[in-house]
Formats: sequence, C-alpha cells, structure tokens
Amino acid sequence: KRDNFQNPEIQVQTLDSYWVLDMKLGYHFSPELKLDLGVWNVLNEKYYSPSFSTFIESGVPNRKRELRLNLAFEY
Repeated sequence: KRDNFQNPEIQVQTLDSYWVLDMKLGYHFSPELKLDLGVWNVLNEKYYSPSFSTFIESGVPNRKRELRLNLAFEY
C-alpha cells in the first residue's frame, strides 16, 4: 500500500516486518590485543529495507548471513 494523506505527491512504502538475529563474541588476549567473531543474520532471513526510489517498490534486499572476524591491536 502506498499513500500519504498530507501530500498526495509523496508515496509511502510499507513492507513486511522482520526479525534478524546477530551474534558477536569477543576475547581479550591482553589489554592491547582483542579478537572478535560476529555472525550477522544468523538464521539467514530474507528481508527488505525501504527504497528511496519509486522504481523499487518491493524494497531493497538485505545481505544474507555474514561472518566477520576482527583482530584489533591498540597501543
């Protein structure tokens, strides 16, 4: 459904709601050295974000499951 009661020239996009599960685990080897492991969209849900374009009415697809590994050294 796309409508706007205040300004009929502006179209509002309504998408299905969704839940996304993200996880992150970290370990400090020392005060200076840290390791992080993260998994984004753990359940690999297919979901969409609103588009700023009227050409993509169904929304913009988001990323699938992602694995991130980060090693940080602070001095």
